[in-house]
Amino acid sequence: MEANEAFETLLSQLRQALTEAQDIGARAFRESQFDEAQAAGRRCEEITAQTQHLEDLRQRWPSLVHGAERPKAKPRRLPRGQKTPQKEFRVPILMALEEAGGRGAVQEVLEQVEHLMKHRLKEVDWQILADGRSVRWRNTAQWARSNMVKQGLLAPDSPRGIWEITKAGRAYLREHRAGGSV
Repeated sequence: MEANEAFETLLSQLRQALTEAQDIGARAFRESQFDEAQAAGRRCEEITAQTQHLEDLRQRWPSLVHGAERPKAKPRRLPRGQKTPQKEFRVPILMALEEAGGRGAVQEVLEQVEHLMKHRLKEVDWQILADGRSVRWRNTAQWARSNMVKQGLLAPDSPRGIWEITKAGRAYLREHRAGGSV
């Protein structure tokens, strides 16, 4: 097995463990089992830290194995079509907001979007961006949200950290959900 494949396998397992811990924590929180929710939160933090550590190791691996420090490549944009396009996040974001009663905290909305899109996200969507913290698909979803505000699908004046669907957003969702583009 090539080193890159091994790293991808480990990272994939960590992402799966993180999703499971998030689900456990969310369920515990909904059921007012706050100690269990807190424990799940700590597990999520540990998994996230280990994921970052593994990403760092993957970046350093060639120089560790080959001994010579390779020049760092300037971060560049992905070629078109490699990541899931912003437009594919519209319906899942609107569905998550509708299920939440029309508005929701960013993290809760993104958790629901992840659940709805898990099977459609590409491997590249799970990569950590150059800032070392952001996951590519979450960043894309937040850009999609920004464009949805400009299109009138989401409220521009909702409180910080809260996303809110508009009447136009509900109409868009009805039209596109019925069209089967979920």
